[in-house]
Amino acid sequence: MFFSFNPELYEGREEIWYVWNDENKVEKLDVSEVAGSWFLKGNPAVDYYFKTIEHGFYWTGNTWEPDLHNDQGAYTSTYGRAVYDDDGILIGVAGADIYVDHLIRALQNISAGEAGIVVLYDSNFQYVASNVEEENLPFTQEEMKRDIISNQKKAAAFDYVDSEGKEYIGAFSFFSNGWLPVIIEPKSVVLEPFLI
Repeated sequence: MFFSFNPELYEGREEIWYVWNDENKVEKLDVSEVAGSWFLKGNPAVDYYFKTIEHGFYWTGNTWEPDLHNDQGAYTSTYGRAVYDDDGILIGVAGADIYVDHLIRALQNISAGEAGIVVLYDSNFQYVASNVEEENLPFTQEEMKRDIISNQKKAAAFDYVDSEGKEYIGAFSFFSNGWLPVIIEPKSVVLEPFLI
């Protein structure tokens, strides 16, 4: 978790982070010593702060953070909300970095019927996770993006035919951060109870 103070009000005390340390305990990190050199508008590393102020909230897509998890790296998604006092003066931004590997493990364990597939794309339409290996998906990222974008809706059901002629029925719905979960099932499996 983090709180980024409005640097116009709190110069020299721009951020405080709370993190889980190696002993699995919450530790307070005060990064005010380094924040002044990088807490500048236009620096992509602090987009979360300036975009949160601009939109009231901020939720990134899937971002690789090379320094997390003992320098092994981890995928994260950052969520933030602007915080104002009773007079409407911006105090700062509160938020959290969410580890995507927890979400990936949950998706990998989803059972969507005997042949159902659940896949998650980030806001840049990059593959995040699925309950099957990416190379075993019956569609490519480009094909799915084309079919989803052609619907031009925030949520929809769609038909899909793979390169071998197998028909599927699918559905999708965008999350507020732009991430896209897609569920797809062979049409024969979906319609089987109705064809008896």
